[in-house]
Amino acid sequence: MNRNYLINAIKELATAKDYSFHLSESDRLVEQIKGYPLLMLESPKFVEMEGRRHGKVTYAVKLHAMDQAAKLSPDARNVAYSGLEDLLVETFMQLSKKQKIICVESLQISSGTAQLTPHGEIAVTATAKVITTF
Repeated sequence: MNRNYLINAIKELATAKDYSFHLSESDRLVEQIKGYPLLMLESPKFVEMEGRRHGKVTYAVKLHAMDQAAKLSPDARNVAYSGLEDLLVETFMQLSKKQKIICVESLQISSGTAQLTPHGEIAVTATAKVITTF
């Protein structure tokens, strides 16, 4: 139940910002992408649980923010990377305010020149531990 809540909360935040949302559970990322901008969530990983009937579940979350960049100049790419980083920070800040989310810890954001698809996009990746309550 917490896993579904977490996925749906991230999806809600993505669509509120006019981003497409994809949950990637396979190697078929390229086939799933129909347009940009988008947030792509890798399947959350169950890290640990505390408590029996009531307690906490911690998930490792990896979220990719992507946008078109095939025709961007280097300066425009840097601006776009900065915008995607801001988007990810804001998304995790908003996520921490959701009802069943206790907190977001160890948020790390990285951007690189490697592309996740052959579409020529820019991508910024965030990883974090998300602690939920049950």
